[in-house]
Amino acid sequence: MEPSGQALDLKVSVIIPIYGRLGNIFELIRRLNRQTVKPHEIILVDSSPMEFKEIPPGVRYLKNPVDLGLSGDYNHGATHATGDYLLLMQQDCVPGSDTDLEENLRLLTPGRVAVTSSVTLPRENRQLYNFWGQALMARWVGTFKQGISGKFDLIRAEVFRKIGGYDTENFSFAGEDMDLCLRLSA
Repeated sequence: MEPSGQALDLKVSVIIPIYGRLGNIFELIRRLNRQTVKPHEIILVDSSPMEFKEIPPGVRYLKNPVDLGLSGDYNHGATHATGDYLLLMQQDCVPGSDTDLEENLRLLTPGRVAVTSSVTLPRENRQLYNFWGQALMARWVGTFKQGISGKFDLIRAEVFRKIGGYDTENFSFAGEDMDLCLRLSA
């Protein structure tokens, strides 16, 4: 499938919080670079106390001096992103296909501010979680569709910034994705 001319003019900044561990980031970066529409930039955001010495080639590494959780790292990355669109991803997921970003750009018609797509959580990533992590993630193995979750959300950068991104003050641990979805809808 050839990328559309319109999609080629758009700049997508991928933001991936890593909190002190690279995990399967090399596979994720490889899969992002295989997309039919290539990301303008890939930004890793880290709010952990440790400092990485070996950052994967071709990515920007941002140290977030304040740990406000996953949402705070997305907000920090959005502050530094230079793209027209933000693709919010988590490091333990990979795109379901090589056309996901292009398809999401096509779905982001003028009246829409955000779209999501299928994501794949590889079974081998699940094995890295402890018992409770596996119990909580039991249904999230394989490829599935879901709403705003930070796993493969494409959002217009200007709108994300206009609404202040994730509300880390009122939603520091849970509910932040639903809150963001409601505020984007408004």
